[in-house]
Amino acid sequence: MCRLEDFNTLVLSSGCRDTLRNELGVWHEMYLPVKGTVVDVGAGCGESALFFLNHGAEKVVCVEGNPECLANLVKNFGGDPRVSIVNGWIGGLKVDIEGAEEGMVFEVHFPYRFRRWRNPWGRDVWLLKLVRDRRLIRRLWRRGVKMLRGRTQTTAS
Repeated sequence: MCRLEDFNTLVLSSGCRDTLRNELGVWHEMYLPVKGTVVDVGAGCGESALFFLNHGAEKVVCVEGNPECLANLVKNFGGDPRVSIVNGWIGGLKVDIEGAEEGMVFEVHFPYRFRRWRNPWGRDVWLLKLVRDRRLIRRLWRRGVKMLRGRTQTTAS
């Protein structure tokens, strides 16, 4: 298992450093084991890429749209042949990898849930889509958490 000190060589924004400090333990629990190629959407400054590489990934495809994070990601991994960097925001995602779905992790920071569709191809294939969970949004609203353009904001009590 890696420790926070293992990431000291990375150039990180304060937000990415906070994420690393707060989530590293969860990453060990949720993201392992790792093998082959990992697609890291919202790669930040590369802290998760280093995590995946340190734990067995052969290659990491990093997708990042935040300009500050992207600049740091390039500084950290621009010359590393194990890391491919894609500049941009993801507008949609289709995953169809025939049997490699086991162990996939979807990290969602907003009140969404999976909606299952009736499958036209047979019972061994599920179609799942993340949709807003309106009941959860109402419960969060009552607790003082508001949804603003896809981001959460906590109101002062």
